[in-house]
Amino acid sequence: METYTDIQKAAVIKWFYESKKIGVVKKRFEESYYRKAPEDKTIRNWVKNFETTGSSTLKKNGKGKTV
Repeated sequence: METYTDIQKAAVIKWFYESKKIGVVKKRFEESYYRKAPEDKTIRNWVKNFETTGSSTLKKNGKGKTV
């Protein structure tokens, strides 16, 4: 599984809102970061999570682990 920085995720979300096209987003990502772009499903998940939570990552529910 590939890992991406928060900055890369934010750029992907921004580019998606600018173009509304996954192909454009993937091309810009590869040109900017010189690495393989995330899968289409991953990009859609980041955008969906951003729209529902304000974050590109899925927030966990519930209490934290106690010792």
